[in-house]
Amino acid sequence: MNKITACLACLLLFFVFNSNAQTKCDAPNNKANLPCIKTILKLGNNEFEVRTYTKPIKNRVIDRTFAVVHHNEQKGLQAAKKVIAADGGRLIEVVSLDADGKPRRFLHFDFADKTNVCFDPNRMYSKPGIIKFFKGYPRSEDNQADVCSPVSPEMFDSESDDLIKEVSRFGSELLKIVTDNFKHSFIIGVHNNVDLKLDVTTWNAPGGEAKTAVGVFRANTEKHDAVIDADDFVLVTNLNLFTKALALDEPINIALQEGLPFLRKNKNAVDDGSMSIYFGMNYFGKTNRAYDYINIEAEGKDDTEDDAKARQTRLIRLINKLKV
Repeated sequence: MNKITACLACLLLFFVFNSNAQTKCDAPNNKANLPCIKTILKLGNNEFEVRTYTKPIKNRVIDRTFAVVHHNEQKGLQAAKKVIAADGGRLIEVVSLDADGKPRRFLHFDFADKTNVCFDPNRMYSKPGIIKFFKGYPRSEDNQADVCSPVSPEMFDSESDDLIKEVSRFGSELLKIVTDNFKHSFIIGVHNNVDLKLDVTTWNAPGGEAKTAVGVFRANTEKHDAVIDADDFVLVTNLNLFTKALALDEPINIALQEGLPFLRKNKNAVDDGSMSIYFGMNYFGKTNRAYDYINIEAEGKDDTEDDAKARQTRLIRLINKLKV
């Protein structure tokens, strides 16, 4: 065997090996039996599985991605899988499990001489956001099931700190997967929340997100005799999406995020490292427009069949068909 033949054989084995690694996806919660590939991303000394579910859509190119980054929010995850299985589309699932194999919110990893460092996978898309997270870490309201080790301030007081760079690198790699290597301009986050902790009114003063919002729209039922639960809502990042969400045949609570000029001007105050802020203040490719981003929220993290899940499923289906 000459050198050229040997090199070709090595390349063939490389691609076969990697192809096998990418096509087999062991997803025990894949009730819809969706086609699935997995990517392994390293964070600190640990590895995390990111699952990509894709099913072709008849007579349409897939131009958007649904993303579930909090693995304990199983209600939204299973609702999204149900829609993709029936209608086609693309869905990303970030896997984070505790020692008993149960889904949890944070990513737990070992870094340098620290073990069991925690990070929120929806706060890692800017270095200022990462620093803000660590300054308030660990927070009891979203950390009851995630016991994290303390991190000393000198590990995160600068954007050049190794810990900040490592979390930022992971976030950048995850964004590549979520956007299909930045080919998709429409990203839909799917989340669940806990009653009375986060709802559409949070984007109204004096709510914690008021500084990032233009305002909110509260929806009533068809008979206008009751207000839809504030825990069930969507967050949209531009007026076009707000108008299209209003036009859907569904009563929806909607929060409208401030536009790109405001977010960029007030970056230091509003940048929390979340997907909504990242996509709201970054241009898609070489265009002069920001990404389209919608976050679909519903109350309850467990995968139970209730009204909140039914509404969230209907919204996922409608937005999967929405023209932007």
